[in-house]
Amino acid sequence: MTKTTIRPGTSRARSSKRPADAFVVLSANIEHDGGWLDQHGTPDLARSLEIAHLLAELDPDVLLRQEMTHSQLGRGDAHRHQVADILDSEVFVSPNQWGSNPNGMLVRHGTFGTVQQRGEADRPYRAGPWGTPPTIVYATFQEAPEHTLILGSVHASSNSPSVRRLEVEHLSREIDKVPRGAGLLVGGDWNESPLQEGEEVPAIDWQAPELTDDVHRRHRAERGLDGTWRSITYMDQYLLDTGLHDPARHVARAGKPDALRATAGRARPDQGGPQRIDRFALDRYLITAVEDVEVINMSGASDHDAVCLVLSRRGMIESLRRSVAPAPRWPACGETHRTVTGTAR
Repeated sequence: MTKTTIRPGTSRARSSKRPADAFVVLSANIEHDGGWLDQHGTPDLARSLEIAHLLAELDPDVLLRQEMTHSQLGRGDAHRHQVADILDSEVFVSPNQWGSNPNGMLVRHGTFGTVQQRGEADRPYRAGPWGTPPTIVYATFQEAPEHTLILGSVHASSNSPSVRRLEVEHLSREIDKVPRGAGLLVGGDWNESPLQEGEEVPAIDWQAPELTDDVHRRHRAERGLDGTWRSITYMDQYLLDTGLHDPARHVARAGKPDALRATAGRARPDQGGPQRIDRFALDRYLITAVEDVEVINMSGASDHDAVCLVLSRRGMIESLRRSVAPAPRWPACGETHRTVTGTAR
């Protein structure tokens, strides 16, 4: 078994050592659930559990997971509950539409007053455009039981720009609840670059000679009238247009540019190299509770790094009560940046 470690300086303290008000949300795409198949087609579930222990060291209140391959409904029940025990959490997994790498979410016991997975009865996302339906959970804090926080774990299509457009538009069924009083926090692997303005990761040069994966280029870029290939950024644009915010941008603006580090692609120059495709999106009230964003190096565990979002729990509750001023809409493509309410601490 390959030994997996988090690089020094990136592991967060256990809950007994961290500030009492800190609320940690972790998003992690763990390649094939960490349990790669051996030559006989048998998954290495021991390695998958080792990675679960690794994630538990980061002490998340909510863990958004992508590629829960060996934890899926039905044949992955036993493994799923082992992972939940390691993380002291209730586990939710979405059904597969096609493929075998479902989304999931783990919520630490006692974090909320109520927790309920959306779609358990009517499966609204299974009927939508998603190849891998998101895991959507509705939660309430004990201190504010009348206010719903919508949590989502997302893994967008890796091979179809057209499907990704439909997926993010379909997600607006949850975004549309924000003006009616809900809070919204979604995160995951969007499989698409963000808008380039203000980013730390250079834009992919899709014309570069080392970029030899032509099929991947067609999955992630489009050719302009001048024949030049440019990254597709529709999902990021859409989320910004609907009033959501990327917390990494806020933290970077407050003085921590490492929040905008690449999360995938380091070992794939043939596909354009490093890119920031694992991101969060928060509503304009909840964004004011953000304190930090950190990219956690997961080398040896996955082809994606994890992203750790830290919020003020008290600030989250105040945002749900709408007792804080909302942040102004973040500038979309071509707009001039404005000062945003709420700072990283």
